[in-house]
Amino acid sequence: MTTAAGPERPGEKHADTLTTPLHYLKGVGPRRAADLAKAGLVTVEDLLYRFPIRYEDRSRLQPIASLKPGQPASIVGRAADSLSARAMARRYASSRRRRARAS
Repeated sequence: MTTAAGPERPGEKHADTLTTPLHYLKGVGPRRAADLAKAGLVTVEDLLYRFPIRYEDRSRLQPIASLKPGQPASIVGRAADSLSARAMARRYASSRRRRARAS
């Protein structure tokens, strides 16, 4: 049998696609379904009618010199150096040990 929402499979509980609970969607497991439910999203229809609070246009890149405090902007840059938090913690711990030995 075929419905307006698509072909109905034998034993299918949710023939109406909009009322399908989100946990039946591929990639939505019990944990994600619970997180979505906390946000008020339980069915496919809830998800379709959830609109973003704001839209940020990330296609317009701005020079860093033109940025103003508090104004959202998209920039492109190149990292000259990087240290992970773990590397920073190791560096801090080793300097503390050196200072402790010196005293």
